[in-house]
Amino acid sequence: MIFVTVGTQRGFDRLIRAVDQWGLVTDRHELFFQINNGEYIPKSGSWVRELSPDEFTKTIERADLTIAHAGIGTIITSLELSKPVIVLPRRAVYGEHRNDHQFYTARKLYEQNKVILVEDESDLDSLVNEVAMASSLGGRFTASTSPTLIKTINEFINHT
Repeated sequence: MIFVTVGTQRGFDRLIRAVDQWGLVTDRHELFFQINNGEYIPKSGSWVRELSPDEFTKTIERADLTIAHAGIGTIITSLELSKPVIVLPRRAVYGEHRNDHQFYTARKLYEQNKVILVEDESDLDSLVNEVAMASSLGGRFTASTSPTLIKTINEFINHT
């Protein structure tokens, strides 16, 4: 199962829409979305607006992959549970946050090989396919995955 979460503060339609479009095309993975007060309702999987902290942790535990905004709570929980996390930071330029702290935090964590960073939602589908393929082959991207592998995949996706 792939868990897509936008956190507890606000919706993030750009992320939900991008993963939903991927899910509608691939239709190979169970998707579960936590959308908060977002306006976009996903069609490729089940969804809820909110989860209790306990439900949130249990969902990450069950997930093969988490795709999220770059909220530090989601990232820390994923790392504590040794679960791979792809992050698409909210951006101020799109009115998704007051500043770009999520982007800078995500970039720093990517440089430390803690997260898989997607800077633009148009790159998300290719990266999710790569991570999902690795998972289906018995592998999984985690915080201990080869930094070179993650960097190579990210560079491929961001430069094609």
